[in-house]
Amino acid sequence: MRVLFLSDKDRWNNFVLANRGSFLQSFEWGQIQESQGRRVWRLWLIDEKIDENQPIFCAQIVKHNISFGKSYLYSPHGPIFRRGIIGKIAELGDFLSKKREYFSEFLDAAKKICQEENAIFFKIEPLLKSETHKTYLLETALKKSNKEIQPSQTIILDLEKSEEELISGMKSKTRYNIGLANRHGVKIIQCGELNKERYFEKFWKLLGETSKRDKFHLHSKESYAEILNIKSDYFKNELYLAVLDDDVLAGAIINFFNDKAVYLHGASSSKNRNVMAPYLLHFEIMRDAKNRGFKKYDFWGISEKWPGVTRFKQGFGGKEINYLGAFDLIIDKRWYFLYSLARKIF
Repeated sequence: MRVLFLSDKDRWNNFVLANRGSFLQSFEWGQIQESQGRRVWRLWLIDEKIDENQPIFCAQIVKHNISFGKSYLYSPHGPIFRRGIIGKIAELGDFLSKKREYFSEFLDAAKKICQEENAIFFKIEPLLKSETHKTYLLETALKKSNKEIQPSQTIILDLEKSEEELISGMKSKTRYNIGLANRHGVKIIQCGELNKERYFEKFWKLLGETSKRDKFHLHSKESYAEILNIKSDYFKNELYLAVLDDDVLAGAIINFFNDKAVYLHGASSSKNRNVMAPYLLHFEIMRDAKNRGFKKYDFWGISEKWPGVTRFKQGFGGKEINYLGAFDLIIDKRWYFLYSLARKIF
């Protein structure tokens, strides 16, 4: 058994795609993190008894600097466990025992990086749902974390349904508001390369307005621009705007990766809220994603902490998903306690 550091973009993405990995584990998302000054590692755990070329699982890890020269490491929606090899692993012994062994080897590799990078903990947020997975994670050196970075609850719509089925699965108020926006003449623009900078400036202005109104933290302007700039055959982030006359009323950045479209960032204007532009915006994005062959639309987070946003997303129907959330490998207990305390206070 060995842990490798991979730099082959196609080989990495092929594994992530084949094993239903999140766009946050894509090579391109790592490049976006690197463009923002963060260091990235791509770990690849191989058991030669099973396969010399393909890993048991992989994990893209990002370094986040914090105060006093400290940092933490983070694997968003990772690691990704290889599908379809339960039988092969079981031939080597008890399946769960082997899986814990693989995970411990992976954590040892991550711990070594933490020590080299002065990191006080390593956080993972795998896309796992079952209590069985939670049990074996907690049987390693991990502890359940109260601090999630990615939302552990979301709503996913099945775009393989017909348009009529999707509409009938929505709440009546959502259907009405989509029609209302249409009757008011709201238009949806998918912003390609043409006039890209002009459209982005409008979206950035709208983000600022939304941030002040709803009291949430914005990333830098350059961060959003870079999200839209990095793309490949596997991976794209695209900007959609809802426009009435010359006014931009709502906007969304949508990630397209694997078989899923994900609502990544959104903004809306306080102006003309009665025309219900965000409803039509999301409906047309779903339509576009469906026509392009994507199978799922992920609303990317619901929570009782955000009742208004959650009700809006629930109105479109779909299936509510609950992931296990975040787990931490603590490297420095004292600093971990101080950091956790500071997060609660500030």
